[in-house]
Amino acid sequence: MRHSYWCCIVAALAVSAAAAAEKPAVPAKAVADQAVRIAVPYTAPDKGYVSLALYDQAGVLMRNLLCAQYVEKGARTATWDATTDLGLAVPAGSYAAKAVYFSEPPALAMIAKVGSAGNPPWRTPDGKGAWGGNLGPGTGICANQTAVVAAWVCVEDNQITGVQQMDADGGIQVRYSTFYPWDCRWACAMDERNLYLGILKGGKELQIAEYALGNPRGKILVTLPTAMAIDPGGSQKGRTYQVLNGMALTAERIYATVTTNDELFIIERGTGKVLDTVSVPGAHGVAVVKDTLLVVSAKQVLRYTLDGKSDGVLVKAGAMKAPTALCVGVDGTVYVADSGEGGTRQIHVFDAGGKPLRTLGKAGGAATQGKYDGAAGFGDGLWLCMGPGGKALFVNDVATGFPRTSRWSLTGQLEQEWFTGIGDNAVVPMNPGRPTEILKFGGEFDPSSLLAWEVDLAKKTWRPAWGFSREHAGSWHDEVIRGHEHGGNPLSKDKGFPGTWPIFAWGSAKEGGLRTFKGRNYMMSDHGAIYTYGPDAPPKLVAMAFSHRCEKQGEVLQTFFNTGPVNWLAWADRNGDAKPQMSEVAVAAKPAALADAQWVRLAFDDQLNIIAMRWTGPDYVDAGAVEICKLPLLEILPDGVPVYDWNKVESIKSLAKPTLQGGGANTVRGAFLSSLIDGGDSYYALIEATGDHPKLGGIDGDGWWASRNWRKKICRFDKATGACRWAVGRRTPGVAQPGEMYNPLMLAGCVGDTVIASDAMGCAWVWDKDGLYLGRLYNGPDDKRADAFTLHIELQGARVVTVGDASYIIANEVGTTVHEILLPRRQPLAVKPVTVTANHASKAKPWDPDGVTPTERPVYRVRPLAAHKPDAPLVIDGAIDPKEGWHGFSDGTAVDEAQVWMDGERVARVRALYDNTNLYLAYVVRTANGPVNAGSELPICPFVSGAYVDASFAPDWSQPQRPDVREGDVRLLIAQITGKGAVEAFQRGYWQKKSGGKGAQSISSPVATVRMEQIAEIPGLQQAWKVMGRDDRAKRVDWQVELAVPLAAIGLANPKGRSVGFDTSIGIANESGNGRERAAHWGGMSEATVVDRPGSSRLLPEHWGTLIFLER
Repeated sequence: MRHSYWCCIVAALAVSAAAAAEKPAVPAKAVADQAVRIAVPYTAPDKGYVSLALYDQAGVLMRNLLCAQYVEKGARTATWDATTDLGLAVPAGSYAAKAVYFSEPPALAMIAKVGSAGNPPWRTPDGKGAWGGNLGPGTGICANQTAVVAAWVCVEDNQITGVQQMDADGGIQVRYSTFYPWDCRWACAMDERNLYLGILKGGKELQIAEYALGNPRGKILVTLPTAMAIDPGGSQKGRTYQVLNGMALTAERIYATVTTNDELFIIERGTGKVLDTVSVPGAHGVAVVKDTLLVVSAKQVLRYTLDGKSDGVLVKAGAMKAPTALCVGVDGTVYVADSGEGGTRQIHVFDAGGKPLRTLGKAGGAATQGKYDGAAGFGDGLWLCMGPGGKALFVNDVATGFPRTSRWSLTGQLEQEWFTGIGDNAVVPMNPGRPTEILKFGGEFDPSSLLAWEVDLAKKTWRPAWGFSREHAGSWHDEVIRGHEHGGNPLSKDKGFPGTWPIFAWGSAKEGGLRTFKGRNYMMSDHGAIYTYGPDAPPKLVAMAFSHRCEKQGEVLQTFFNTGPVNWLAWADRNGDAKPQMSEVAVAAKPAALADAQWVRLAFDDQLNIIAMRWTGPDYVDAGAVEICKLPLLEILPDGVPVYDWNKVESIKSLAKPTLQGGGANTVRGAFLSSLIDGGDSYYALIEATGDHPKLGGIDGDGWWASRNWRKKICRFDKATGACRWAVGRRTPGVAQPGEMYNPLMLAGCVGDTVIASDAMGCAWVWDKDGLYLGRLYNGPDDKRADAFTLHIELQGARVVTVGDASYIIANEVGTTVHEILLPRRQPLAVKPVTVTANHASKAKPWDPDGVTPTERPVYRVRPLAAHKPDAPLVIDGAIDPKEGWHGFSDGTAVDEAQVWMDGERVARVRALYDNTNLYLAYVVRTANGPVNAGSELPICPFVSGAYVDASFAPDWSQPQRPDVREGDVRLLIAQITGKGAVEAFQRGYWQKKSGGKGAQSISSPVATVRMEQIAEIPGLQQAWKVMGRDDRAKRVDWQVELAVPLAAIGLANPKGRSVGFDTSIGIANESGNGRERAAHWGGMSEATVVDRPGSSRLLPEHWGTLIFLER
């Protein structure tokens, strides 16, 4: 379906003339000619990085022009369009410039991975680093003559699977994968051929899996016909579960026990058939000794034949109190763990006839509370096996609260221990007075727990230091101070709890909840419960400065979350019994400094005063300011009890929140301030816009962390005046470019004159005191390398601590990572003030701060297929199969996603890959009318008549965003023509400058002409289209396109390592497909209905971004 060139030109002239006569209100001609462009010259002393910003006469940052921009040495020029970072035009006047140069970006040096074992304790490309699981302690453990396999109860990870085969020194050989999300793993057994593992599927079925040794993928061999148990109480009351407590093998059979049901199962290995179920009271550990089966039963060890017939007693009742697991040495010696409830927490050793020989470990085992001494003995939840060659015992247990795997000599000496971290994304609580102590609290809805590790920063080592725990009951004192009834409390009355919030749970407020003062350590929770703590005694409740309102109701103080009368309570434990008494409580009625505050954020200062941040007005979102208050420490009683009274609270400073209203269509209702930290002469905080949240995309998928960020920024307030000096950092719809952030959730702290924000996506951002961007810490979600600098969690908050001349960032993961922060040396650059004239100010065009910044263009990094191994070959069929590598590779390498936006709505997601022959592009598009194009102006102006995708390339990108078109610049336009009913694939390349070009054409209108030196099909280009469906509510059609573009045909042969100009756009059709209503570009430009064909066909490299062909 083709039209002659002259027909096209006649049609173009007619439509363009008519359009000119109508004087359309929004012409589609590129706005570059009309845009304000003010030169901001600077000189880089060498190749490196430059950050540059402009400030008004009051010193308030208006615009970040360069954010750690890599530049070459010499005189250079930045460009400003006379607008702010929020897309608003600035008034005429003079604007100061500040700029810094640095040769290298911020970096990290690995110190330690605290709480996690492994060689190394982080992930490695060969899969041999990082130990254990991430959702619970070790369970089953077994061995053959050469290897040990250990299992961990549960994981949430497809790489660190929680079932690992290793040598006797803990070196990982193979990881085995299980079958279900959050399945529980129990007893295991192995020989030289197979591994067998007990698995609980969804709390409903107890199964045994079979693996060929060395093969990570196994199969379910049998589902055991056993009843599920029901959790009788606690937060899991009513949950169904079951445990496979013991397992042993012969060449033909598997023996497995379920303690709660008194069952011993005999299973045929070859088929998985259950041959028999034997009733054994309290059946637990099981082992095979030649032709005899040994089974722990209640308080004794019984003998059975291999057919399950009773054969007497090996160890009579009375020798142990609560035996559980057992194993047998090569000489027939029997080792039995007395580790059940009420047991001695020792391993008892018997000869083959049941005669007691010795006990291993001291009675009572490792301390359950206090200082850690792993060599003292065994902990709780013990599982054991005889190691390879019968030379040592291997044990999984929890000692003083620390999950570990350990190796012991046969006479009871600890030889080696490996610790397993629990996956944790919570904020790491740090006490400035104890900067080498890492603490971890249990959740407030769990029994209270507190573990401590000690780090030697110089030696880069760590050790478990001490731990304490407490039952749930200590988290309430409802008889005097009753917890509030805010929603979301899982500790409900029907599960045996008070139903009120556990406001006396152990914990630390996010910003400044730990302090050492006059020789004592204090911890304060978000609710204001204050405890003393340390290695020598359990935390002791000493005071409370409650962070919400309260009301005296008879003899009880009822607390509230964000309602109730304006009363505030403080309690001090004057009689030393660690229990609130009404006579010890001071209630303040409507203290002036709190006014109508609903609740406050609390933190200790270095004198144990409490700094409180409150929002002015009844609605903390709409409030125009935030008040910083101080609740002074009135006295310290002789036993260390701090005394406070909310009647004494005083205002320190009011912080005026900046408006976050931008130049786009989205309306900001208010702003929420959080994560306030003290930066010397400044306060720093996070601020987030509120209002009708637009639908935003993110690197981790719609609705997740990155897409929840709407105009969240880091802001700095002058401590003397309370004025906001700057609010910096833009959200990113895809991979964060310098100056962009995914979703910062907390300020980690200050290092010198810099502030560091930790991001939910596992990275951190560094800005200096002037609001200049310096760089990123950690690899981030776009670069999940298996190394020591990647966090594989949703990071809720990191901490910065300074010891001597060095500063460190500490973040939870599986274990806790400690890295030294290496900041670059910065050199200030002399940049002259910039003048905005009245003419500039009148022509400055507001822009949407949720879109692309007019003076910046995006960057996309395309991965080479040859450097990675997709799970399936790439086929151009429109399916965009993740197995082909579109979303990333099995080696953990991520693939970036470019996003195309228009009017605050995402139009398309685009991904790219390449090999030696082709550039591959995948488009996931959502538009009003789908991929319809009538094709009425083929081949010269297909962009007039409907939907399309295009891609523009500039092989010569030595001057990014250059205004001139150069040799080789090309635009590829791809459409699916539906004008005659049958679908026809259309594609052309458009070159304005091409030496020796064929088929030169001129596209003209009454006011302009653009000459194309070549318009031609791209030989070998492949395309595939697929309509996914229609969303009738949103009135949108979802469709996909896959392209394979021959690199040589567009002048990009051998592109590895090159940077080229690139843009892609989506043409949005009207309902009939005979007109393009809009066009949205990745580079940031948008277009309306075509009224000037030359203007719509001209290549515009000044609006293009950059495509980088990575080497791996």
